[in-house]
Amino acid sequence: MKPLNLFMFIFFLLFYACNSKPMPEKEPKTEEIIMDSLPTEEPETPEPVLNLDSIRLDSALKYGLKVAQTTITKQGKLEEYYEIRPADSSRSVTVIIAMGRLFSRSQQHLVLRRHLGMDIRLDIFEWRNGRFKGILTGEDDFMAYVNDTIFDANGDGAKDFLLIHHPPSGCGFCYVNSVYLYQPTQHTFTPRYDFLDPTFSPTEKLIRGVAYSPHAHGDFPLYKCRWNGLKVDSLEYIYHDDKVSGQFIKVKYTPKRPTKSDSTRLKTLPREYRNIKYVNVFMR
Repeated sequence: MKPLNLFMFIFFLLFYACNSKPMPEKEPKTEEIIMDSLPTEEPETPEPVLNLDSIRLDSALKYGLKVAQTTITKQGKLEEYYEIRPADSSRSVTVIIAMGRLFSRSQQHLVLRRHLGMDIRLDIFEWRNGRFKGILTGEDDFMAYVNDTIFDANGDGAKDFLLIHHPPSGCGFCYVNSVYLYQPTQHTFTPRYDFLDPTFSPTEKLIRGVAYSPHAHGDFPLYKCRWNGLKVDSLEYIYHDDKVSGQFIKVKYTPKRPTKSDSTRLKTLPREYRNIKYVNVFMR
């Protein structure tokens, strides 16, 4: 290229570069977001956790009823003890069945008890019109099961159901006896009657006992009450006389400090209390 032409080319190149403007950068496109327009999702509700112990206890109840129903049509009497072990090798359910004329000479009953750890369920059924009808579910609340038995508690000739349980640890000799009176004509049981450390005397229709309390520091009474139909009448309470050692005070109601007209001082413990259960706890 000739020198003049080369000079002219460089001149025009520099002139264009100095007068040219950079291209503006493209601004990002913005979009206004309104919070109310956002899609909302309902919080996930956790699936209910299945109580496996309850499921196993219910299954044990159904199986026990099936066993009893199969047997009652053949021999009518049954005493059965077995364990139901789950496939996952966890805790098994112990089932105890007693069936027969347990409460009445004319009616068949089934007592079905299920144990799973500390959880105990106790149900009583009556065989009526070709099926078992539930008539009692023993509730143990927060107390620990000790034993149960069937006997005539109130002396009316019908056998009743007794559930013995114990409050939480630390309560010593405090045994609660819950009595359910059987009502043959109604085909049911009464609500429960609770007695502390009782001794029942059905022939007298009396209950004598020790109203033990671990918080009373030895200041708890003996008591006597009487069945009056479906009611229980309190008759008397006997305390230690804190003024005269070895003597006692008899009152007709629970407060220990009655007026003199409402109390009787006793030099010795009445004979009727000397052989009741846990009287040694009162005497110590």
